[in-house]
Amino acid sequence: MGEDQEPQVKDEAQSAEGDEDVWAGFIRAAEAIVGVVDDDQATTADEAERVRSKIEAAVTVSLKDRLGADCPDGVPAVLKMYEELGESVTGCGRKSTVVRACIGGILATVVSIPAASEALALLWTEFPGGAAQLLEALGTDVANPDTEATARVEGLIEFIGHKKRRLKEIHELLCRCAQLVGGTAGVNEALEYVRAMSDQEAVAELMSFCGIGSKLAGCILAFTCLRPLLAVDTNVGQMATLLGWFTLRKEQEMGPETYHDIFFGLNGLQHLSKKGRAKGGGRMRVEATKGGALKKVVRTRLVVPAQHRRALHCLLLQLNQKRAGNGHRTENSTRQVNELIRIWKPRFAQLKPTFMLS
Repeated sequence: MGEDQEPQVKDEAQSAEGDEDVWAGFIRAAEAIVGVVDDDQATTADEAERVRSKIEAAVTVSLKDRLGADCPDGVPAVLKMYEELGESVTGCGRKSTVVRACIGGILATVVSIPAASEALALLWTEFPGGAAQLLEALGTDVANPDTEATARVEGLIEFIGHKKRRLKEIHELLCRCAQLVGGTAGVNEALEYVRAMSDQEAVAELMSFCGIGSKLAGCILAFTCLRPLLAVDTNVGQMATLLGWFTLRKEQEMGPETYHDIFFGLNGLQHLSKKGRAKGGGRMRVEATKGGALKKVVRTRLVVPAQHRRALHCLLLQLNQKRAGNGHRTENSTRQVNELIRIWKPRFAQLKPTFMLS
């Protein structure tokens, strides 16, 4: 489909019967706007793989241009290492171990995919031995890291935001891992036990580490541990709210805790506090109003079917960028996404909602 052609929003929900048909129909309509697939019969797994491949191809070209100038074949050693390990070139993409996924995800916090991917590639180019070599250089004392190694790492990741904070989070993660395995040698595999946990337990465990919130935990479990979870960032959270999958109180602003709530709601997990503890014991929480009276607050939400979460993560991200994202939005794309919301929000409203704590 050419860039000058405007894809039409199809009201496929008109003939949908049952919840599954609504989800599948929405995915086909969203794909028509994003322009990722040409085959109407493509499965959601195909869609997710197609989007992933497109992003990774762009990052690979960028890394070759940035790091491959001095390589005989133009391919940097770090890309060959990724291929051997079966890892994604993107910061928060698939990794060979949970620890490596945590490091990549921390670097990808509040930064673009190309920037995070380049920072991670530079880090592993300098420390090809992975997390264990990095920790040996920094030292096992979080309060007194090796100053020379710290300066080296900060120089590698200088173009991402909050570099000192990100490095401290990575250092704390590695020191805790060293305590778990009794030394630096086994740090790379220190968190592999997370793979055997339930979704709820795994999210809580990952969120107990500094720098890892619900979104990053979702990315690690979805892409590295291959769990059917929907990671929620700003783009995904805003689209989920606009489509009515998650009902918020009007006075509440969209902030980090809102995305945290949406993550647990859409994935059908028990709602957790920042510290990873389950909130309350029922479906409602009592809050005090300005006048001292008490009110009950309930949020309704839809649980996204597990088989569609990976594709919807990709689609919602791109849809919101086309609707409002810098560098992605056009007048036509904004109108297309708004029309998609207009058609499909009423259909999702007809699906059976569930309830969670406010």
